[in-house]
Amino acid sequence: MADYFDLPTINEETCNGCGACCMHIGIPPFVSCDDYEFQVLPCDLKRELWSQWDKVFSPAETHGAGKPCLWLNLETRQCRHYEHRPFCCREFRPRSDVCLDDRELCGIDNPL
Repeated sequence: MADYFDLPTINEETCNGCGACCMHIGIPPFVSCDDYEFQVLPCDLKRELWSQWDKVFSPAETHGAGKPCLWLNLETRQCRHYEHRPFCCREFRPRSDVCLDDRELCGIDNPL
């Protein structure tokens, strides 16, 4: 079984920095605060997530769905903490059907 840290990185050739996959998830999609990948985050990133939770999302919302990920830099359309992104972000494949659907939802032209 490959370590999730060994998954390929997304680069300009594969992603084009569109950020569409991050535009509607609200918070980095960790499974739970008890999950291993959340537990190994640096303390400052955990504090950032906890402190932003109440400021950004109303109690009625679930994980801020429909809003950009807290870690997405909206100017560069890149993850501010790319090296610490959750497994589901690591395994996300540019140009997959989900990617193309996200791009369409955000009004971004699909790659060739």
